[in-house]
Amino acid sequence: MPALDDYLDQLGRELQAPPEERAEILCEIRSHLELAVLDMERNGGDKDARLTGALERFGQAEHIGRELRLVHGCATWPEIGLAALPLLLFSWLPNVLPVPVWIVPLILITVAVLAWRAHRPLWWWAWLGWVPFAFPNLIPNAPLDLLWVGIVYVLLLLVAQRRGWLEATLSIYPLPTAWAFQHVVLSALEIRVMGWDTLPLNPIGLVAVFAWMVLLARTLRTPSKMARIGKALQGQVAIFLLNALAIVAARLWPTYPYPYPYTLRYFFLTTLPYAIYHSLPFLLFFVLTSMPALVALAQTLIRRRPPSRPLTSS
Repeated sequence: MPALDDYLDQLGRELQAPPEERAEILCEIRSHLELAVLDMERNGGDKDARLTGALERFGQAEHIGRELRLVHGCATWPEIGLAALPLLLFSWLPNVLPVPVWIVPLILITVAVLAWRAHRPLWWWAWLGWVPFAFPNLIPNAPLDLLWVGIVYVLLLLVAQRRGWLEATLSIYPLPTAWAFQHVVLSALEIRVMGWDTLPLNPIGLVAVFAWMVLLARTLRTPSKMARIGKALQGQVAIFLLNALAIVAARLWPTYPYPYPYTLRYFFLTTLPYAIYHSLPFLLFFVLTSMPALVALAQTLIRRRPPSRPLTSS
């Protein structure tokens, strides 16, 4: 049945489960659909018409695949590697191996075309999130500031949210990681005083990149539903704390030229207000990148809530 094979292929692409589990799920769905076709034989009609009716009753492959992905979705290690690769390729590696400015957009366009032909796999959304980083670099003095980033990533969030909360999170993942690190952490007074922002091989940046990759892999390897939403939110909190920790580490470094006076008065009147003020950009990044997972969490809790009154009356 070519129509059934095409339906299952599309459903399998939307499912995005491990190969063994995907094959098992698709085999079970095939059996259900074939039984449905046999049950419809008594109504007459040719086999193709019965199959079309069974598929219509079962639902669109895109919608069914998304529903199944909420239960069974779990990225494979190759998919995780492809989703995490831009973190290393575009955030840290260019500082080590300077490349022409047109290389990054060329790589992004090539990957985007190949992934589009592969029906936009999960990792494609992670690559899409780096587009705002690449193309402004082609224009001298491009407005790569908070307003530019906010507008672009809100648009990306709206586009990706129609696909799913996980895709939306992946598409704006560079915002709390690379953008925050480059424009907030490395520009902080403590980092500049220590000279860490000018190191050609920034060990802090490399550690941060691998930490972000681990947090991303942890989320993608978690089965869907509440567990994956929880891991995604935990990852955003961890990224928030890692960015702040870099500034704290510089402030407490033994060679820092302005020693920290360890008194409660200084802490509450000076250090704490200073930390809150400089954490406001982090808070913006945290809220924006956590929004898809928070919306998914709210929707899941609403669906689980029992009805306020009986569905049927006596």
